Amino acid sequence: MIVLKLLLYFAVLIGVLVLAYYTTKLIAGTAGPRQSSANIQVLEKVTLGKESYLLIARVQERIVLLGVTPGGIQKLEELDEYIESSQKAPEDFGRVLAKQIQKNFGSKSGRNKNRGDRE
Repeated sequence: MIVLKLLLYFAVLIGVLVLAYYTTKLIAGTAGPRQSSANIQVLEKVTLGKESYLLIARVQERIVLLGVTPGGIQKLEELDEYIESSQKAPEDFGRVLAKQIQKNFGSKSGRNKNRGDRE
């Protein structure tokens, strides 16, 4: 009898976890603003502060520099052309963390070599 109760509780727990996973995927897929449409495309975004940033956007055939703050959106300048930067975009935190973990903890011999330890 106790074993059946434990199996039931375990099945309910697994069900809740699966439901939470799919709910999170569903919400993540529908949340957030879209970055482009047929006539509007965000080319670049630079954060200036907690809730303010600059956008370079292509609206139909025009390229505009926009300032976005909690108080509103302002057109700062209309640009003649947009030259995509050749600089590589910074890596996201997850990738940098994964590289560092792999570098530091990837292999036992690599870890000992990095620390100067002897086997």
